[in-house]
Amino acid sequence: MSKTDKHKRKSQTKPSSSKAIILSPKILPVWLIIVIFALTTIIYFWGQLSGSYFFWEDFAEFIYPTQTFAAVETAGGNIPFWNPFTFAGMPFLADLQNGYFYPFNRLLSLFVTNDGMLPIWILQFIVIIHFFFAQLNMYYLCKKWGTSQIAGIIAALSFAFSLVMVFRSIHPMIIYHLAWFPLVVLIYHKAISTLKLKSAIWAGLILGFTFLSGHPQYTLFLLMFLFFFALWLFVHYLIKQEFTSRKLVKFVFSAIIPVIVSAGIFMIQYLPSQKLADLSQRAEMTYEKASESSMQIKQVMTFISPNFFGQTRPNADFEIPFYLTLSDTSTGKDNAAPYYYYWETAFYLGIIGFILALIGFWFNLKDVRFSFLLFISFLGFLYALGSNGFLHKLFFYLPFFGNFRNPGRLMFYLTFAFSIASAFGFDSLWKLAGNKKLFRSTNSVIGIIIFICLLGILGLWSSVFDTPEKIITLINQKFILPLILSIIFLIVAYFLFKVKLSINIAGLILAVFIFIDLYIVANPFVNSNVNPQNTYKIDNAIIKAFLPQNPDDLFRVNYRSYQPPYTAFLRNQGLVSRFMNIEGYNPLILQRVIPPLNSRDTIHQLYNIKYEIRFNEQNQPYFYERSDRLGYAWIVHNAIITVPDNIENTMRYGGFDYSKTVILEEKLEKTYNSDNDSIQSFIKCLDFGLNYAKYEVQTESDGILCFSEIWYPDWKAYINGSPRNLLRANYCFRAVEIPAGKTIEIKYESSEFFSGMYIAIFVLICSILALIFIKEKDDNGEKLDITKN
Repeated sequence: MSKTDKHKRKSQTKPSSSKAIILSPKILPVWLIIVIFALTTIIYFWGQLSGSYFFWEDFAEFIYPTQTFAAVETAGGNIPFWNPFTFAGMPFLADLQNGYFYPFNRLLSLFVTNDGMLPIWILQFIVIIHFFFAQLNMYYLCKKWGTSQIAGIIAALSFAFSLVMVFRSIHPMIIYHLAWFPLVVLIYHKAISTLKLKSAIWAGLILGFTFLSGHPQYTLFLLMFLFFFALWLFVHYLIKQEFTSRKLVKFVFSAIIPVIVSAGIFMIQYLPSQKLADLSQRAEMTYEKASESSMQIKQVMTFISPNFFGQTRPNADFEIPFYLTLSDTSTGKDNAAPYYYYWETAFYLGIIGFILALIGFWFNLKDVRFSFLLFISFLGFLYALGSNGFLHKLFFYLPFFGNFRNPGRLMFYLTFAFSIASAFGFDSLWKLAGNKKLFRSTNSVIGIIIFICLLGILGLWSSVFDTPEKIITLINQKFILPLILSIIFLIVAYFLFKVKLSINIAGLILAVFIFIDLYIVANPFVNSNVNPQNTYKIDNAIIKAFLPQNPDDLFRVNYRSYQPPYTAFLRNQGLVSRFMNIEGYNPLILQRVIPPLNSRDTIHQLYNIKYEIRFNEQNQPYFYERSDRLGYAWIVHNAIITVPDNIENTMRYGGFDYSKTVILEEKLEKTYNSDNDSIQSFIKCLDFGLNYAKYEVQTESDGILCFSEIWYPDWKAYINGSPRNLLRANYCFRAVEIPAGKTIEIKYESSEFFSGMYIAIFVLICSILALIFIKEKDDNGEKLDITKN
């Protein structure tokens, strides 16, 4: 734009009421935009950056220990395919939630301390910087879609600090998906509207690396969003007769290539993860389980008052407990919803952002992008209703959808769409200045919100939704802040309409109050007083006792009791302290982990438990050292063969001595039916690591070598270098037939990993070569006109 044009647009003259007033926002330098987003991120998370507060819940119990384990092993030059430290052994790299291949996660390996710990500050910093990326990406999307800079800032704040984002600080893999999604949508839209192959490849590359961050449900949600976006635009262009045969073909390719590229990159993680998923407890998901954390229609009230149904906080000193109730159709009674429903169904983006979004939709609905955003918002809401609606049940029977819980998470569609609409809503205010009819419509929207808030303050909504008597006053007070902010919005809009306030100043005022609103509402959720790093620090004497000193003295520890309930350490302590145990915390656990036995002693024998938690006469816990454990490996000469469907009954009621007998589920060429105690055998562990073990075995006759490690199909057995079948034994453990006097090696070898790796490398190479060598001309004749109606 020339200087002359700028001066013309800056002039603010007031014509007749039937004409629009000519306004123009002042151009802000890019560096200032970056500084603004950096400052908002620093201010919002100053507690974490200064070391005063910490993320909590899954971040402390799952994210910190798993990322510490991954960082330590990678820093030592190992790829951790297997984790022997929880649940008697679990696949690690195959667990997509660990996000091993996400580039930012691998940066963590550079910060491992000498004592084998991951500093909490760097893990929190990686999470926090994605809020900065989320602002930049949303701002960039809105700017490229035609909004003013100040409108882009408003959308960026509404999105990045919405409850959908902030509450996911305890699940960083979701943050990583959402932070990059605005950029993906922008480049994907560019690809299918300009029909440029390079844009399609770039969208696929960014999307692929986003998928590697490790949340399969959001991976599915993002792909579904892009599918409907492409389909919506396809129908639009088809109706408007924008397609020639050439354009139609290029459109299809532009829409599909990002999916192919992202899927190809994702294969390095997807193929091993799918194998694990098929063997996990998630493979048997019921609809009742899948519909957990369903939205309720009455929760639309949280558009205006996000804590209307109470709140969940990391510390115990918050004022309003979460009191949402769920109807039990079997009993006809209302039960309290679990505490995690609070964050699983949250979607607030600020009352000012909400009002601006309504205005944005109202004035821009003829734009095909906004008709789509309205559609996808409605789709997300219907799906989020879960068991309280119909759409989730239909999707449940589609591939992949039936593997996930928490339908309320799809409210992110609505937050994402409304954040974009808020930018266009602000631009509508100043572009339509002087149009009294349209301004009255804006005032009507604000007036309705103010009226709802007044009714809330007077207690109407508390009575309608059966708020508990003791917190009614507090709940009613929660409408004061949205009321004040709505009035501020009305004042700013009035002065903007009267041209007594510049566009940039008006926008900055609204942006500041959006930030303040979201800070007050959501910031306390992320502020735990407990440092996760410190909670995993235990006495060195305990670590020395629980840590095997050599590979020939391997054992496990049991430090959790269910009757009475007691836990000596955190569930994933083993991942940090490096001692092997049968405890753990992982949403994706194998179906077969605990042998189906009635005797706790026998279970612990099979697990090779050396130390177990017990209670004295005063009911005080202590660690008891067992002397009857079977060891990490032992040889038997008697095998009982049963079918998989009967394995549980066979073990539970058989009364076998597992030091002499093994229960198998596949027939062997040789029969083993001897329980002779006089057969001499010798086993020595020569080497033991995450992905490899080597044993020297001597026995007077052929037998079956049993292990206390969990069976998984990627473990392979080799005897003197020749492959042997690694059997699933005693329901969930490993065994292998062993001739007399041999050396046996057990290796983790995942064919799925290598297949996925080769596919990912091939796709990356092809994508890079395409970006380098493909030449594309800027041909306006090839573009599809999105504004044509």
